[in-house]
Amino acid sequence: MKMQSSPGEKKKRNLATILGLNGGILCSLAILAAPADGCAPTADWCAVKPIVTNKCATCHTTPGLNGAPFPLRTYAEVQPHTARMQVRINLTSGQMPPATHPQLTQAEKDTLNAWINGGAPNNATCAP
Repeated sequence: MKMQSSPGEKKKRNLATILGLNGGILCSLAILAAPADGCAPTADWCAVKPIVTNKCATCHTTPGLNGAPFPLRTYAEVQPHTARMQVRINLTSGQMPPATHPQLTQAEKDTLNAWINGGAPNNATCAP
């Protein structure tokens, strides 16, 4: 005998089917703010640090250059700005870095997005 599902359970099951979850854990869905239990972030601070150093901190320093309003040199300086950073690196107009500066590659954007979507962890000790 099959038990009846509640409307809420049916909606969850339908959403899981639409997303292709089918009972599995989805670790890399970009709309998640933090990784699901048991899922490791797909990027760590050591992968992000050289990107930020080479493409952001050239202006985002102390004092800021070219109107940069805050420094982005360390994890402690970057972490509070990750949501804003994610928006700005993915814009096609008004993006960061500005159009007059070397642009992020798609691989660099992917690394930054994966790190931010994974909760922007400070999960590694990096070489200076």
